[in-house]
Amino acid sequence: MSESGIHMRAKKFFQENIPLENEVIVNEREYWIANHRADVYFELKNNCKVAIEYQSSNMSISDMEERLKTYTKYNVHGLVVLNGLGSCVGEKKYPENKKRVSVSKLERFLHDIFGWRVYYFNITEEMIQYPVYYLRFAHCLNYGYKYAHFKRDAIFRGYSELRFEFFTNQEYKLAKFSD
Repeated sequence: MSESGIHMRAKKFFQENIPLENEVIVNEREYWIANHRADVYFELKNNCKVAIEYQSSNMSISDMEERLKTYTKYNVHGLVVLNGLGSCVGEKKYPENKKRVSVSKLERFLHDIFGWRVYYFNITEEMIQYPVYYLRFAHCLNYGYKYAHFKRDAIFRGYSELRFEFFTNQEYKLAKFSD
């Protein structure tokens, strides 16, 4: 299965499972919001709108910022989930505590705006490897300056329910999953 096949499997997973824990009235895949296409889009009974971006390949921070700003402009809460096995991460991520993990610029950006958490959903060609989980990252203070920007200690904080919570951080309207 190609990465696009993995991407399609992730979108299908979210489309099928998000409604089990949220009161969804609109459930669309490949939904256009201005000039950006959200992977999965939901409207809830409480009038909240959510666009989920599932990212396997690398994306620049400026592209991600533009996407999240567009969603905010149209009153849509953005939620980004990374494939922990994809090229968007500094190194493969798993639901475990680990010292001196390489963290990509995109992971650091998402960690900062999503309240010190990054969501992952690992899919391989054969299977869904782990349910949605999140990691927090701490500076590697014991390893010196050379690791401060590129290496972090990964702290596994748990598997996420797929029930949405909403918040605003900086200039973005965002969604997260309940702990």
